[in-house]
Amino acid sequence: MAIKQTISKGYQGLFLVVGTSRFFLLADFLFVYDLVIEPFFHKRNKIKRPPLALWFVVVPLAMSLIWSLNPNDGVQTVIRIVVLSLVIPTYKFRGEYNRIVFVSLVMLFGLVFFQSLETARPNGIHMNASSLGQSGFAFMSSKFWPVALAGGMILSFSIARAPLLVFFVFAIFSRNRLIRSTAIITTIIFFSMAFLQTPERVIISGISDGIERRIETLKPSKAVNNECGLERALEYKLLGYGFQSFCMSTGNVRPHNIYILSVYELGVLAIPFWFGIFLLARKFPIKVVAPLFILGLLTEELFGRPEGVYLIAIWLLYTWHGEDK
Repeated sequence: MAIKQTISKGYQGLFLVVGTSRFFLLADFLFVYDLVIEPFFHKRNKIKRPPLALWFVVVPLAMSLIWSLNPNDGVQTVIRIVVLSLVIPTYKFRGEYNRIVFVSLVMLFGLVFFQSLETARPNGIHMNASSLGQSGFAFMSSKFWPVALAGGMILSFSIARAPLLVFFVFAIFSRNRLIRSTAIITTIIFFSMAFLQTPERVIISGISDGIERRIETLKPSKAVNNECGLERALEYKLLGYGFQSFCMSTGNVRPHNIYILSVYELGVLAIPFWFGIFLLARKFPIKVVAPLFILGLLTEELFGRPEGVYLIAIWLLYTWHGEDK
């Protein structure tokens, strides 16, 4: 009976896991039903009036969709940003959520473990290993230790360096023993897996090469990466290439930096966009939002990707609107 009640009341917690994966559309459905549709019909709608800062974020994105080559995905992402921004500040954890989240993470880790037997860097149900690692990172700040540890295990097996570095820095300035313990355990397992699977990622020369490659992606260049099937020069434009159309417009891989990427896609519209972001960030303690800003220096998923939007929401839920509040 207890198991049945947990499932019936806590299934919504699934969106916390699948939202950062390739199945984010399922997360959209669960999230909208639980926090928008169901409360509306029960006369307890949690949606509040949009803050002014949110318009500084949304309007530049929406305007750039006019000349974007990928407007459909862009519209969905803008809507996702609006809904999550309105609901997350009033979201309340339930005990059942953590149980479902933990079970889901264990199932995900099981898949990742078996994938690791065949490939050096598994990606689970995510776009790539980096996205998987960032997903694990988002759960590591949970005050419910099984969820935190499961997130750490997933990050370790992904061998994603950027989220590990950011979380370790976060743990140093945290007074929470669980967060510090999670960082230590994850780091030990991470380096064990790295030396076993891909030792070049953790030796000095390998780290140096990785930094150089990331820097190269930030520069305007005529060098073309044909992953997107196009051959065009990469350049800065006054109004940008349009939200979520960098790859389709240039044929280059996305820069591993959300600030540079936003300038490429939004042009001068990046100014009001980041102004709005900083206004929204002021609502949270610096220790909560700083890790996200730092992670954005090293990865690109946080800007525009559906998985990135959910990752931000999950991090804020667990670090600020967590189960201990």
